Amino acid sequence: VKRSASPRASSSYMRPTADLNRARQDFNIQQFRTASYEQDILGGELQLQSRFTLGDVRNRHTYGLEASTSDIVRDRDGLQVNLTTGMISNFLNPDTFPVKDLPDTTVFRLGGFVQDEIAFGAGERFTLIPGLRVDYYNQDAEPDPIYLRTSGGIVPIDYDQVAVTPKLAAV
Repeated sequence: VKRSASPRASSSYMRPTADLNRARQDFNIQQFRTASYEQDILGGELQLQSRFTLGDVRNRHTYGLEASTSDIVRDRDGLQVNLTTGMISNFLNPDTFPVKDLPDTTVFRLGGFVQDEIAFGAGERFTLIPGLRVDYYNQDAEPDPIYLRTSGGIVPIDYDQVAVTPKLAAV
């Protein structure tokens, strides 16, 4: 039996962008906008292999699991300053900031697979490879007050999906 494991390191990043517009010629207004995206990912995979012979037929089983979870947060913010009066506003048409176009979300993925390479015939000339993979995907949206205000109160729908994928190859 051969064993190997390769964990996926946790990673986190934030990519803020700022847009500083020059004062508009028609109005003495300066606008500031930011957008951020943060994703924390933790996951890993495990793959195992075993070899055996049944009579004249050589088998090599490969099987394993993959799993990951992601926490995703995205938001936008902005304000404008009237350079004549000094008045500051968080309304930049059509948005009243801060806004969230999408809710904070947690995604979980789990996959398992198995395959058998079956070699047979004179000199093991032929190989039949049946395989099966099962994947589970879950997305949980976590609306906060900013998202609910931005969306007009529309509550997001969570998502669950299972997929079974059989495969067959011949070489």
